[in-house]
Parts: sequence; C-alpha cells; structure tokens
Amino acid sequence: MPYTVSSLSTMQTPQWSKEYETGFPVIDQQHKEMFGLVGELQQAMVKPNQEAEIKSLIEQLLQDTVNHFALEEGLMLEHDYPSYEEHKQIHDRLTRKIQKVLHSIETEKDTSIINTELSHFLHQWLVHHIQGQDQKMIQFFREQNIRDAIPTYV
Repeated sequence: MPYTVSSLSTMQTPQWSKEYETGFPVIDQQHKEMFGLVGELQQAMVKPNQEAEIKSLIEQLLQDTVNHFALEEGLMLEHDYPSYEEHKQIHDRLTRKIQKVLHSIETEKDTSIINTELSHFLHQWLVHHIQGQDQKMIQFFREQNIRDAIPTYV
C-alpha cells in the first residue's frame, strides 16, 4: 500500500543509535550519514513543492547506498565472507528499490505518493539490515581478526 505525504508526517524517522554501531568507524559513519539523509527526505516529503529537493535527496541516498554497499562487498570478497552471495543479493534488492522510486519520481513527476519500496527500504535496511546482516558480517570480521584491514575512512 502506498504512503501519502500526510502519512509520512506521522511516520517515525529512524534515529541513529549506539545499538547500530559496528565498531568499524567507516561503516558506522556511512550508516549515520544514511540515517541523516532519510531524515532529510522525510522532512522534505511533508512540505509542499519540494519535488526537486526530494529527487535530489533520493539521488544522494542512492549514490551513498551504492558506495556503502561497494565497500562492504569489497571487504566481504577480500576476506572470503561465507555469506557473501546472500548479503550481496540483499544489497542488490535494496538498491533496485531505491532506483525504482527514483525512476517513478522522474517519469511520473509525482512525489505525493511514496510507494512501498521506499518505505520498505527505510525500515528494512536502516534498522533490520544493519542489526541483522551487517552484524553477522561484522562478527565474522571480528572472528577472523581483520579489524585492521577495514579502512577508517573512505
């Protein structure tokens, strides 16, 4: 079911919390930045005449997501993470959802309805993916004692 702009105003904006921290600064920083973008996006969606801003924020969210996933996937491949394929498939699905939302905005020029793909992304990835799949990956990195192999910045 689509979300209208009015329903977005009552939607809880995900807030960064220490419980989402991985202990790897570059990954945590990228996650924090995405939380910030999602907050900005939700604020823009409840204001009138923000189509250009909404499109720009979704483009930035897509770019940041692609960059973040590339970092994670590179680390997983480099360190032979056993669940790489599963994790990458999740990344690919989430990226396609953002692309679909962006395409919808570009072709329909209508930001009054936010489809379930964006809502699903916000909720599933920001909270569930970080606490689920990413924490499993981080645990593997810790068990392999590869903390120093993960960059502190990108």
